[in-house]
Amino acid sequence: MSKEMTAREFMKTMEGLINSPNQKLIGDMSGGYVYAVDTDGYKPELMYAATEISKANRRATEAENRLDALKYAVNDVFGIAELHRKMALEIKNVIFNNPATIVFWADGTKTVVKAENEDFDPEKGLAMAIVKKVFGNKGSYFNKIKRWTNDYNEES
Repeated sequence: MSKEMTAREFMKTMEGLINSPNQKLIGDMSGGYVYAVDTDGYKPELMYAATEISKANRRATEAENRLDALKYAVNDVFGIAELHRKMALEIKNVIFNNPATIVFWADGTKTVVKAENEDFDPEKGLAMAIVKKVFGNKGSYFNKIKRWTNDYNEES
């Protein structure tokens, strides 16, 4: 039992056991308990090989689990985040009801903007609803627009 069996040696041992009327297989390969017993109770190298195969299977399963965890992490960062970003800006329905524009999004949220101190413009209302959604559906979204447009408005 000191040397490791190669796959070929293992297969030859298995073939010898299957063809030998004196021996029988006991246990389950997945649990690492497979071995052959002949009439004298001798346990050949098969038990060692089965144990090693079982250990290798467990290591392979652990590696697969780690790989799956890595895939999920990568999807969380890149795949699902990108999907969520795209879905968050996917318009499901729009209602124009002067002075309000109401946008229903594919992610289940809604955004409402209203024209104040100006004529109702559905195109501007939709554009402002999209901007508000991009900035987190908070009332402070317009402050970000004013920050960049004030200089231009003062020059005019």
